Amino acid sequence: MQKRIIVMGVSASGKTTLAKELAQVFGYEYVEADDFHPLENKLKMQQGIGLTDDDRWPWLHQLFDQVSQKESFVLACSCLKRIYRDFFRRIDGIQFIYLKISKALVEKRMRSRVHYAGVSLIESQFQTLEEPNDEPDVETRLCA
Repeated sequence: MQKRIIVMGVSASGKTTLAKELAQVFGYEYVEADDFHPLENKLKMQQGIGLTDDDRWPWLHQLFDQVSQKESFVLACSCLKRIYRDFFRRIDGIQFIYLKISKALVEKRMRSRVHYAGVSLIESQFQTLEEPNDEPDVETRLCA
């Protein structure tokens, strides 16, 4: 059975953890969007500079090309804006799981991990986020 899932949300919401678990339990291929960021994007984020649409679109196109032909997959990807989610909706049967999380919990998690997207990007992440309200193919899970 074909299953195509994107686990989405801001940085440190738990996307990677949940996506890996789902892929393992169901035997689907796991894909980590962070692995496809070009060096320029990673350097910007390391400097605390939030990414723009111009930074994200080439990355999103590369991700789309990577997963669109796969039978089944679980992709950990922020998909912060509706237009990004709409772009992936061109893939038949795509489903999203949105990990909704508070800024306070994101900050706590970011301070306890090593990642190029640091605490200085929290505000940018939440400013960019367009919560997936009224999107029937998105399941929201609250993070505590």
